[in-house]
Amino acid sequence: MAVVVVVSVFWINLKLHDAAEEKLQIAAQKAEKQLQDARSSEASIAAAGAVIQATADMLNLKCTSGVMALVTPAKEALLRGHSDEALKLLKPCAHLMTDKEALRTYATAVETLLSNERKYLASEKTFKKSNGVSIGMTKKDVLDSSWGRAKHINRTTNSHGVYEQWVYGNGSYLYFENEILTSFQN
Repeated sequence: MAVVVVVSVFWINLKLHDAAEEKLQIAAQKAEKQLQDARSSEASIAAAGAVIQATADMLNLKCTSGVMALVTPAKEALLRGHSDEALKLLKPCAHLMTDKEALRTYATAVETLLSNERKYLASEKTFKKSNGVSIGMTKKDVLDSSWGRAKHINRTTNSHGVYEQWVYGNGSYLYFENEILTSFQN
């Protein structure tokens, strides 16, 4: 009987040792995989860094020695009324430009684009002012429309949001849910 117990204990210890060894092997394989992944990630990061540096070097070279090659097409774009195209050509080099002609061309493109934007916004505001309201407008859009400011605003707040009724003197009403026009009555 003692021999059976010793053999059983030995067998159990052997199985426990095998299980522990198997767990150690699995853990070692996982650690090796993680190390390979980390090395792969480091290599990817290093490669990406090299690509970024090469791109920056090419851009610096293009912008310092070849900027005049960009100025001519940018000026042509400005003459055609395409300030956005001129900016697209010159903007990547703006922080590196030292040539006065290139800087002047870039400044002209920016000023033209801003002027065009102001004209567009003014014409859009005039258009909105001459037109009525439509569902989906914001409160600012309504204020900029021909309806303008209401004589009185009734406001209700609950767990679902803020609801407003804008009352106009001619029996017309606008209804907003959370700043958006959802219906009107006139």
